[in-house]
Amino acid sequence: MEPGKIIRLVLADDQPLDLAGLRSLLGNVPGLKIVGEVDTATNVLAVLRSTRPDLIIIDLKWHGSTKTGARIISEIRGEFPEIKILAQTNFEPLIEEALENGADVAVAKTYSRDKLIEFITSLCSDSVGAAE
Repeated sequence: MEPGKIIRLVLADDQPLDLAGLRSLLGNVPGLKIVGEVDTATNVLAVLRSTRPDLIIIDLKWHGSTKTGARIISEIRGEFPEIKILAQTNFEPLIEEALENGADVAVAKTYSRDKLIEFITSLCSDSVGAAE
């Protein structure tokens, strides 16, 4: 990451506690700024259009939606090729599908705060790939 650069983030998850957890983990990290949050699959693209983030952290399982996380990722990649996509899930079988649909990194929700920050800064330094 370039010195002094602020990484603009959008958080996307249909679970209020997960959104709150991400906000708590990342809200006061120097160099990161949460510019938007979205809790419905149908609003993801609209939030990205209005906020123009550097990176989106998106859940892969959207309850009550006909859209899958992989489909949303494909739509994001089609409209916003410049936005980095960090996909996360409690359902590990979805990880490969997320990567196949354009996620830069896809991980199980078992990471630490430090590891999450490392994923974000690495992605925004153009060092991308599948995470452990």
